[in-house]
Amino acid sequence: MKVVELVSFDELRRLDVIMSEKFLIGMAGSDWCSKPVVGRPPEWRAGSTLVGFKKIDIRCSASQDRVTSSYVVEELTATANGSDPYFGGNGHLNVYARRLRPDGSYNPEGELITFCMNDAFDRGTPVIREVKRTGRLVPHYSFE
Repeated sequence: MKVVELVSFDELRRLDVIMSEKFLIGMAGSDWCSKPVVGRPPEWRAGSTLVGFKKIDIRCSASQDRVTSSYVVEELTATANGSDPYFGGNGHLNVYARRLRPDGSYNPEGELITFCMNDAFDRGTPVIREVKRTGRLVPHYSFE
């Protein structure tokens, strides 16, 4: 039986396999972020917004597949105050995760998503405080 536990940013590690119902809505801006930022509530709509001093168009898409798919954590980042010009310099905790194949194996072409795990942003950025950890991906090395 697969053990599923809710984990926060402090407990999350690279290569953890995660899932969340909050991955449903993804948003991306044409020149702001090419990978979906997940965590928006279902009633959220796309449109234009001001990011820094630049107006960008935000695309929004719902994907039921994101809710039922497993993702592997590829990167965890924590930025300090003043390092992110788009969001006013507030520190934040980001997770970058890639969708696995249905059999649970790594897919280098799988959808890459990102989300924030704290509310350092004060501009309505979606926050996912906890995700379900269902296991860890074991790296396989090839020596050719």
